Amino acid sequence: MLLPRTPEEWQPLRMAQFLNGHLENVGKVVKKKLKKALAFKDLEREDSFVWPPREGGEGETVVTPFSYHYQPSVADFFIMAAMLPILPLRMLLAGIAILVAWLAAKAALYNMPPQVANAAPFTGWRHGCRVIILACARLLFFACAIQRIEYVGETKFQESAVAPVLICAPHVSYLDAFISGVMSIMPVMKAQAAKAPFFGPFLTALQPIYVDREIRESRTNTKDTLIKRCSDEKGVWPPVLIFPEGTTSNGQCLFKFKLGAFYPGQPIQMTSIEYRSCMSTWNPLIMAWDPAVPVWVSILYLFLQPHITARIHIQPVYHPSPEEREDPQLFAHNVQKQMSEYLDIPATDFTYENVREFLRARRAAKRKST
Repeated sequence: MLLPRTPEEWQPLRMAQFLNGHLENVGKVVKKKLKKALAFKDLEREDSFVWPPREGGEGETVVTPFSYHYQPSVADFFIMAAMLPILPLRMLLAGIAILVAWLAAKAALYNMPPQVANAAPFTGWRHGCRVIILACARLLFFACAIQRIEYVGETKFQESAVAPVLICAPHVSYLDAFISGVMSIMPVMKAQAAKAPFFGPFLTALQPIYVDREIRESRTNTKDTLIKRCSDEKGVWPPVLIFPEGTTSNGQCLFKFKLGAFYPGQPIQMTSIEYRSCMSTWNPLIMAWDPAVPVWVSILYLFLQPHITARIHIQPVYHPSPEEREDPQLFAHNVQKQMSEYLDIPATDFTYENVREFLRARRAAKRKST
């Protein structure tokens, strides 16, 4: 597949052509949605949209950052077939990790009202339960074929007294959050995760900052809590883990960073996670909004991998200037730019809102074509 390399290749009608194949059959309403979903706000930043050269044969498809259309090759299927005898053992190991983490979470939250759970870091036996949960997260990593973790760049993560905010981008997989299994952090995550079966209790026991991005009041409360933990209580809490893009992509670019991580105006530890598989160009860990296979199939493929290496790129701590402390938008833009240069991928203005519009336009185009 050929990724867009110039601003011209990102034009909305070109994207619409990808979605439907025959743009002339798409109604005016669909065209309007497509234009709204795929238009850039800042096209004068041409350097942000220059993609690394990629060779593409005739008939290859132009894809968006929301798409991941690679599928297993014949050789990949043979490799996964050879791993079938190990599949029950890996699933059992994952089940044990989830069960033990759930029990430890129930113990940590015993007789503790929800409004008190995030009042202060756990201590004593409750902290011990949290350590068990983090160990189970690492065990789940292992069950999902990620047996090796490598560190690239800096030798270690900085303490929260130095960098109270840890950001991770690009956000490509549902397993990115399990970086908590290799260090003590407090994640920021969507409020719906607290209600997830089995996973909800032990996510809550990690004392995260929950946010419902559909409710303005929730976003405001999250901002206030984040500023309190990273400024007034700096060094008291472990670092706060934030995925500044606010959604997942195929990892070929950086979405526009949300401002939450930058409101406190504190130094930021930048990191990225890269998953290396022994498979072909296909990687089951990449979960874009327009994937080649359903999520449950991707999870099954994940358990059938012989070996995956997670490379955690620990980039230098970014210390904001006085101007950046006063302007979170400038702070976010500069951090995004520095991360894009380090990763050698474009920095774009795509947001979660664009993803929603993209999905609505895609569904409308499918209905129109049928």
